[in-house]
Amino acid sequence: MRTYDIEANGINIHFTECGSGEAVLFLHGFPLIGTSWRAQMDAVEAAGYRAIAPDLRGFGKTGAPAATSLYTPLHHVGDVIAVLDHLGIETCTVVGQDAGGDVAWNFALFRPDRVKAMFSIYPSVAGMSVPFLEPGAPLVFDKFREAGLTEFYMFRQTRPEAGRIWREAPTPIASALYWTSAQPPLDQQWNPFDPSKDMLRPVPEPLSWVDPQLLADLVECYERTGFGGGLNYYRAWEAYFKQVGPVFAGLRVQQPTFFLSGLRDGLNGGQRPTEEATRAYLPDLRGFLVLDDAGHWPQLEKPETVNEALVGFLNEVSR
Repeated sequence: MRTYDIEANGINIHFTECGSGEAVLFLHGFPLIGTSWRAQMDAVEAAGYRAIAPDLRGFGKTGAPAATSLYTPLHHVGDVIAVLDHLGIETCTVVGQDAGGDVAWNFALFRPDRVKAMFSIYPSVAGMSVPFLEPGAPLVFDKFREAGLTEFYMFRQTRPEAGRIWREAPTPIASALYWTSAQPPLDQQWNPFDPSKDMLRPVPEPLSWVDPQLLADLVECYERTGFGGGLNYYRAWEAYFKQVGPVFAGLRVQQPTFFLSGLRDGLNGGQRPTEEATRAYLPDLRGFLVLDDAGHWPQLEKPETVNEALVGFLNEVSR
């Protein structure tokens, strides 16, 4: 792994890379960091590609501005463009999951000249919309409020006390990874609409599918930085999408895409994502895979399956 720190857009941006060849940009979600993609980076390097994984703003060793307004998709896209520019890379295939999936989606929409293809690891969000936040579409947040679902986990993440709750949880990182995975029994797994099945409950068993070094690195990061930067993703989204909706309404990702999701992801709401619904938003859909035995973190829970699908997709779009 080669490690870099650059100054861009008013912050330090930390990222790692390995390999050579066509570029593959990996964008992580909350509460992960860039090196959580290590298994995928090794796989694409072995297949002849160049893997790049930044810590997104607010995470890991990248700067974390205090103002919530500095965490919009435009800021995130600007940061990843700064990384590509520093490396002299004109275009890339972008791989995103969770919050990084949203950044990847917006990168492909806003700067199609820089994105060759997109591999999206994403839930269908209780079957209500793909993607979760489509510019110009009625916000899923509003739908939930109208349905009385005011305890949706993202609403709780935006409240002033959220940072304190995360800091005071006994094992916040291990808990968040365990309860949102496919490891818990079905009747106990994370439910994003039910606070009694929150992701910060105590962990009853080891996380055998998480690299111990990654877990240690994550704990060290958040003990040093706190959770404010990561939570600012949630706090910035709703106001931003209401503001830009009329400008970007109706945009679709036109590049070749691959959609992958874990059926046991609580955000799927027990409903299997469908290829037909996904194709409505991704007209050049080249691959569609739902893993019955994965939750919110397929790249960690089922790395070999994800790697096989990813490398196959890269080989197809690179021909």
